[in-house]
Amino acid sequence: MSSESQEQHLAADDIPHPDPSEQPEPGGGRQPSLPMNVFASLLANGLYLFSRLFIPPMALVYVSLEMWGIWGFCFVLIGYFGMGAFGISNAYIRFVGVYYAQGNIDRINRLVSTGLAITCSAAVVVLIGLYFSLDWLVLKLKVSEDLHDTAFVLLYGTVAVFMLDLTFGAFQYVLTGLQRIVAERFVYIASFMLEWVLILGLLWFDYGIYALLYAFAARYVFSTIAYVILTYRALPGFKVSPFLVDRTCFDYFIKFGGVVQATGLLAMFVGSVHRLLAGFVMNVEMVGLFDLGEKFPRMATAIPGSVNHALFPAATALEQGGTAEDLSDLYLNSGRYTSLITGVIMGFLACFSFSIISAWVGPDPKFTLAAIMMSMFTLPVQFHTLSGPATSMFKGIGKPWREFYFPVIHLAVLIACIPVGWYLFQESAGNDELQRQNTMNLAILVCVAQTIASFIYMYYANAKFGISQIRYLVHVVWPGLAPYLVGAVLYFATLPIFTPFHGDRWPTLAILIVVGVVYVLLNLGVCWYFFQEGERDRVRGIIGKVVAVVKEKLARG
Repeated sequence: MSSESQEQHLAADDIPHPDPSEQPEPGGGRQPSLPMNVFASLLANGLYLFSRLFIPPMALVYVSLEMWGIWGFCFVLIGYFGMGAFGISNAYIRFVGVYYAQGNIDRINRLVSTGLAITCSAAVVVLIGLYFSLDWLVLKLKVSEDLHDTAFVLLYGTVAVFMLDLTFGAFQYVLTGLQRIVAERFVYIASFMLEWVLILGLLWFDYGIYALLYAFAARYVFSTIAYVILTYRALPGFKVSPFLVDRTCFDYFIKFGGVVQATGLLAMFVGSVHRLLAGFVMNVEMVGLFDLGEKFPRMATAIPGSVNHALFPAATALEQGGTAEDLSDLYLNSGRYTSLITGVIMGFLACFSFSIISAWVGPDPKFTLAAIMMSMFTLPVQFHTLSGPATSMFKGIGKPWREFYFPVIHLAVLIACIPVGWYLFQESAGNDELQRQNTMNLAILVCVAQTIASFIYMYYANAKFGISQIRYLVHVVWPGLAPYLVGAVLYFATLPIFTPFHGDRWPTLAILIVVGVVYVLLNLGVCWYFFQEGERDRVRGIIGKVVAVVKEKLARG
């Protein structure tokens, strides 16, 4: 990006931008592979979700439900502190990428040193304040008196570990900004698998609920040390020091990070406001069904979200050394990847929701509504996920205000839907049928609002990246819809197999696993159809290398 265009950019967004004249030599070396970075993120997020499924049933064998509840509240507490880290982490990724592209290691040193000074100071204040207020908080939680000390240790311990990640997690974000995502994700996988193994072992040795705290701490101590080592290896000349704290770097965290922070908070509010409404218009059972219906589609977005993890630093690198056409191509191709990945997941959830709910929570007829809502939420959540590449790239090129428009648009659409909701919802105290109808009406309104907001933002983002709306629909939206057709055909083909086992969870689960494997294999063909020739060549090359290695090992005997 030219100096002139950067000045225009700054004037438009009021975001501080590094001056390329500070050090004109670009960072050398071959750019990391975006597909490899995306694959590493996909693998890490998938394994993480899979590993988390086993922790609750393991822990509840050894600890009481009340202790488990205390542990769960620990993460509610650190979740609030985590809101404050969102903008800081994005500022690291953005400006490390910018300075690395310019070969300006000194500015990276100053940026990281300044960020550590801010976060370490904040961490000290939080830990001191929490120490003196935690007894009051434990009393307010109505914890059993004999568990007060346990609750204090768990709450203070988890926040202390989180502060370690909040501060020295900077090294992880430096690696992301350098696009060393394969290495960063490898450490991430190793750390949460270490935590998983330690939880199992410490529970076995009767450490009780403290097993989870010790494993949690070990995970972040290990990952922090690993990220520090990898950062120093990746950046010769890198160092941090209190003498490198630079007042000019504060603007990067306050202005850029502040906008990203505000966007995250507004998006969190808009994404959860329907839960607040549900609490007012429905009984607790209906709220539970609503939560069951949207849980799998919401959780599944972590997988395609892996594309965005790799996309942010890639966009920053292209902004420094690419063209507008390069950015448009990156936006279109990343949208296609996101659409395909999300479509494969959502297509299965939409078509087999009844069997999934039956195998997961049981065949009780009251869960039928949850299954219906699961199918309903898939497409709106998929369209919402398609906004991810645009928002990540807007951050990557230093225009976070453009990301802020999405939650604003979503909020405006929700407000516009209020009169319709007011008309549809009926007083339903004691009337189960009306409660179910209100639940369904709320689900429909949420789906409609999310879909409308997503398409408005897609239109806006396409215009900014110079992509025609028709081209986007053909190359991005349509590939993500094809897996639904595969799922529908497979559903009707396997319906006679599922029907005899209706009401029996384990046979249903077994059939689901087999059908799921077939579904994925069929959709590999769908993905192959939508791949470009260069992408097919890379897949052929990878397969050829794997086959060659296998043949060599077989030949050796």
